[in-house]
Amino acid sequence: MTEFPIKLLGDLIAVRPDKPDVQKIITPDWTRSLKGRVVSAGDGCHDLKGGETVVFGAVVGMETMVNNIPMRMMREENVDAVLE
Repeated sequence: MTEFPIKLLGDLIAVRPDKPDVQKIITPDWTRSLKGRVVSAGDGCHDLKGGETVVFGAVVGMETMVNNIPMRMMREENVDAVLE
């Protein structure tokens, strides 16, 4: 799992998108879904702990860079599915 230097609070999670070049939020983009791996989860998360592959809407969360790695920060409730 990617080293994540920031402690997340509550139900926040950090997701590393599978395809960072298509992660940009383009309005309107309400129907597209993205896939990525959870690299960190806050103490308030009930179902996600890190390492899971998840599907989420293209317009949820906040795009950021951590150690030059594109990440998407979002709440656990924004995850649409967990893939096995």
